[in-house]
Amino acid sequence: MTKEITQPAQEPVAWGVFEGNLHDIFFTQSEAQEMAELKGSHAKVQPLYAAPPKTQTACCAECGKKESDGWFLYCVNCMEKANV
Repeated sequence: MTKEITQPAQEPVAWGVFEGNLHDIFFTQSEAQEMAELKGSHAKVQPLYAAPPKTQTACCAECGKKESDGWFLYCVNCMEKANV
């Protein structure tokens, strides 16, 4: 059984105006969109994040199998071995 740990959706920290490469950075999407419109149809607006959004999956600290339930450090098999 694999269980993913849910996290809130990550919000952009800024908005970038790209003309092939990143050219301008704004803190609001509306400001970035306004600049892109001034630059022409080749300019694209994209959100910028502090780090790529990640999906975390709980895994066993002992064997690395992704079978723990997120609340315990070990999967069922390793937990049974530790309790012997």
